Amino acid sequence: MTKNKKLCLLWQNKTTRQWYHVGNLLYNEENHYYQFSYELEKKRRGLKEALENGYQPHIAFQDLDKTYVSNKLFLPFARRVPNTNRPDYDAFLKKNGLTRNSTTMEILKATGGRLATDNYEFVNPIIFDDKNIVYKVEFFARGWRYYEGQKLMEQRSWDLKPVDLTFKIDKENPQDDCAVAIFIDNIKVGYVPAFYSAFFKDMIEKEQLFVVSDLSLDKNNIPQLRLLLKVQGHMTNGNTQKGFKEHFLLPV
Repeated sequence: MTKNKKLCLLWQNKTTRQWYHVGNLLYNEENHYYQFSYELEKKRRGLKEALENGYQPHIAFQDLDKTYVSNKLFLPFARRVPNTNRPDYDAFLKKNGLTRNSTTMEILKATGGRLATDNYEFVNPIIFDDKNIVYKVEFFARGWRYYEGQKLMEQRSWDLKPVDLTFKIDKENPQDDCAVAIFIDNIKVGYVPAFYSAFFKDMIEKEQLFVVSDLSLDKNNIPQLRLLLKVQGHMTNGNTQKGFKEHFLLPV
């Protein structure tokens, strides 16, 4: 089991609505330190493309080549963690499946560290086992407000499981050449986030096995946090993580 916990930092261009993987936050559980660095290796939707599409380095992390290290969570990220003294803190924890014992990284993972004042969000890397064969990932469906999710939410009983859920490659999507749409009961409810879409497109095209191990619908949350999917998969036919180097993957 890795002693490093990682989250990927995304930035959104508000004009185009496109997301880019600009950095990585790591917490070393053994030595108790945080580390932040920009994502310099990813070719698709990485820092390079973000810079070409209007991204400006964070004022606290101006050196693109530097690995920043701190014994405490960096202030720009710490302000994204709710104050434990807020009156509704326990309700906040319960809503996000957290407890008073949850770590800062677990809180950022559950909430994305979103603020109304900027365009950043933390997401989970795809996690592989030590043999690079079995993987898992969880994410919120994108585009819920623009498709038929709301209508479906009002029509069907979500207490009935399983639901008929499928992933389909959308070759006509003008925003993402690797777009993968999500359908429930043959109704489009959104898309796999662009951060993961290339990976899922590869998985579908290579006929790799994956299942939705859990689906959670929060009817009272904002649209971008409405539908949470937890996916598990197993590489077959000799494929391993090594065949998917373009994706940000993390061994368990």
